[in-house]
Amino acid sequence: GFEVFIGDENPPLKRGQIFGCNFSTCISIYSKVDAFVFIGSSRFHASGLYNSMEKPVYMLDPYTLEVLSIEKEALRIKKHQILNFYRAMDAKDLGIIIGAKEGQFKNEEAFYLYNELNRIGKNVFLVIMREITNDKLNEFQNIEAFIETACPRISDDYFDKPVLSLDYGYMLLEQFKKSRTVKQ
Repeated sequence: GFEVFIGDENPPLKRGQIFGCNFSTCISIYSKVDAFVFIGSSRFHASGLYNSMEKPVYMLDPYTLEVLSIEKEALRIKKHQILNFYRAMDAKDLGIIIGAKEGQFKNEEAFYLYNELNRIGKNVFLVIMREITNDKLNEFQNIEAFIETACPRISDDYFDKPVLSLDYGYMLLEQFKKSRTVKQ
């Protein structure tokens, strides 16, 4: 009784496939569907799909034959990201992380944020990392918050210090600019 749509191929992804933080195949069917069915065992990908598309996602795990709504877990991640955003608003010393892995080297975006944040008076440090872990970030004692440009999903994890994705980093920059304008 359901009308089913499979997202268009968008190389390197095949029809209906998602990978990492690439949900581009779902865009072609977004306006046609009320919900997405994710077939796989990765809650990471299913929750990313939910937060990216902002529509219900049901995960069908082919190994356990379990079907579950991913909404609760995805909303927990979204709340975590928003909390980190507000925690980062108090930071004066920021680190911008450039990923050293293939496909994660977004130096243009990192240098843009570096220059803009410096321009508004923040102390900004560029950091290049292959693996982004809590222990490694804690070694930077003078940095209060990080913006990582490597992968938008790294900020889903829990770190002692706020770690923002690139999108939240741009939002933070805009918030800093607004608050600076209000103070002047």
